[in-house]
Amino acid sequence: MSVSTLPARVVIADRSPESLAERMRRLRAEARANARDHTEVFINALIQAETLAADIASGGEAYGEGVREIARRLGPDLETARLNVEALAAREG
Repeated sequence: MSVSTLPARVVIADRSPESLAERMRRLRAEARANARDHTEVFINALIQAETLAADIASGGEAYGEGVREIARRLGPDLETARLNVEALAAREG
């Protein structure tokens, strides 16, 4: 494995050179924005899982008793997880 050094300044298309500190701030901001987007995807997946669990839990004889029971018990846990993630995401805003 080879080791390479990072340049102290990076030039971005027809702009003044970006210092290492500026680049780090920009990359951190991009990472935070990506994390917010990813968190939204996670919340939406939890919502979909809640809906699916509710559908299966109330699906009657079409689903096996064990599957319905697990879906019935999992629903409230999914809701709690979603509410917690939403609260944490709002705080980190």
